[in-house]
Amino acid sequence: VSSTPTPIAAVTNSAKFVAASSQFLSHANATGINVAGIDFSIQCWVYQTGNTHGYMSRGDGSFGSREYGLSSVFSGGPGAPRFSINSSGPNVDGSAITSNAWHHIVVTFNNTSKAIVLYVDGVSVNTGTSVDNPAGTNTLYLGSSSAGSGFMSGNMCLVGTWRNRILSASDVTALYNGGAGLSYAAMA
Repeated sequence: VSSTPTPIAAVTNSAKFVAASSQFLSHANATGINVAGIDFSIQCWVYQTGNTHGYMSRGDGSFGSREYGLSSVFSGGPGAPRFSINSSGPNVDGSAITSNAWHHIVVTFNNTSKAIVLYVDGVSVNTGTSVDNPAGTNTLYLGSSSAGSGFMSGNMCLVGTWRNRILSASDVTALYNGGAGLSYAAMA
């Protein structure tokens, strides 16, 4: 844990990841993060400093085992947030976000319709429909797209999971709080 580059109002510390050092955090499967067969929402604040790949994912590290992944897709410039369920897609992509600045990313998933909504900085930027539901049995990785690959360069804070809750657009706007951030506990 290190001081944030430019703290947002809701946090004074964040996890700092260095892709070249293959750094990531992990948490074994637990009820509080298991999203199998339910509606859910996830959020994180990211401050990417280089070619970032994985923000967060659930999986065992082998190809095709990922339950869900929130990553950044680089193509010669700033990355664009991407969310997908399992490896069957489709990918729900946002637009490129600037490096060296904090960005708020939220994803909601409707278990019945399999509808995905991707928000960046308080605004819905894309939607999609998955062909799968997450299985809910694997490890959660922060700063990596899976165990041992696709690492993040930059900082991450205020990671949250809401089980059985699809955050509304107004919830997401409130969490973004004009860029100052709001603790996810406020939306419990």
